[in-house]
Amino acid sequence: MGTLLSIYLFIYSISLRVIILVFSLQSQAHDGQLINEYEGYALSHKGRATDPDNVYSSADGPEAYTNPNAYEKMVQYTEAARMRHGPTYDPAQQPLDTDILTRTGGGKQHGRYFIAHSAINPATVLTLRQVRRSDSTTSSDVPI
Repeated sequence: MGTLLSIYLFIYSISLRVIILVFSLQSQAHDGQLINEYEGYALSHKGRATDPDNVYSSADGPEAYTNPNAYEKMVQYTEAARMRHGPTYDPAQQPLDTDILTRTGGGKQHGRYFIAHSAINPATVLTLRQVRRSDSTTSSDVPI
């Protein structure tokens, strides 16, 4: 079990380094502008990180993305987040709501979160079982 844990921690540390590198490349290509996980996910599905024309806009449609599924997931997350946080909520300006990610994605499908899987610290995310357990004691505005 200790070996499995050390392998997991090694892979996790490599994932974090890759994320930092990608965010750094995005930031360098866009005059040092900081981006959050949601915007990083969007940009990673629009083209090369070093392309200065690769910018995020909430007005972009599915044709702007290399994968139409990424756009659909972003729309679902945004709708759920606005249901919870209000109609003016901008996911590109706030950290990802991991509870909403778990709900909209039905937990970790195929071992991955709904969006921005590599940018999320799994220790900070409730499992689907924990979310369902908390729903039995409280009501939530975002269904599973």
